[in-house]
Amino acid sequence: MDFFVVLQQMLALFAMIFIGFYAYKVNWVTQDTSDRLSKLLVNILNPALLINGVLDKTVVAKKDLLLENLFYIFLYFVLLIGLSFPIAKVLRVGKMENRYQLMLIFSNVGFMGIPVLRSIFGNGCVIYITFYILIYNILIYTLGIAFAQRSLPKEERKNAVKEMINPGTVSAVFAILIFVFHPNIPQGAVTFFDYVGNAVIPFSMIIIGISIAQMPWKEIFGHVKLYIFSAIKLLVIPILCAILLRPLKRDTMLFAIFILMLAMPSGSIIAMIVREYGGKTEEEDICSKGVLMTTLFSIITIPIVVLFL
Repeated sequence: MDFFVVLQQMLALFAMIFIGFYAYKVNWVTQDTSDRLSKLLVNILNPALLINGVLDKTVVAKKDLLLENLFYIFLYFVLLIGLSFPIAKVLRVGKMENRYQLMLIFSNVGFMGIPVLRSIFGNGCVIYITFYILIYNILIYTLGIAFAQRSLPKEERKNAVKEMINPGTVSAVFAILIFVFHPNIPQGAVTFFDYVGNAVIPFSMIIIGISIAQMPWKEIFGHVKLYIFSAIKLLVIPILCAILLRPLKRDTMLFAIFILMLAMPSGSIIAMIVREYGGKTEEEDICSKGVLMTTLFSIITIPIVVLFL
């Protein structure tokens, strides 16, 4: 994989992020606009992209590749969950350990993962990403919420299994069913999902830019331990895995997806989970800062990780 090709793709995405940043700074958009755009992205555009990825007749995935992909997904979450405990201890963040674990485990497989990987590999990678998103959604609303509520008394903890039934999960299931059974989809529907799904990349990048513009820069970069965390998450883990797990590689694209998923920044959903299920203001704040810092750094670190593929 060519470093400069990936760097060009990341710079193009960064330019879209800058559009969102600038639009907020000149008051073309507001916080309310950002929230509404995020809902549109999460509930309509991202689901449409997942379905569009399996409607592309040129995309063919063999059974053995799907099984290999499932193995990588299992390895992905086992590694991140397992590493989250010692890394949080080493960072010595005290009561914030749970929050750092959440930031390590739950990367931005949607807002960043889909645009970045699709810009590199094209539609052919979307069916494989769909499985990551399906497992991710199940884990974020079970394990993720359990982590977020771990410091709360048992009587104050909430059950959020019903939250797993959301547009992201439903569209992932539909995409897999369409891929498996190959139903005859009208051309009008194919065109609709193509047009709507293609809006994901600019929309998601612009929304990230708006989010970055809202946070005071001194606050974002004022936490030394977030720098260490970012280096571990964005560089150390994916690069070591790329080197040490290379003997497991059979299909080049699937292995690259696995490594680049490890290199993705922390997911923005973490701050929402912490806010909704037991987080205090400072805990939500550290998650927001971690998400924004890792997102900014990932523009540079993802091309670096590519050098080790």
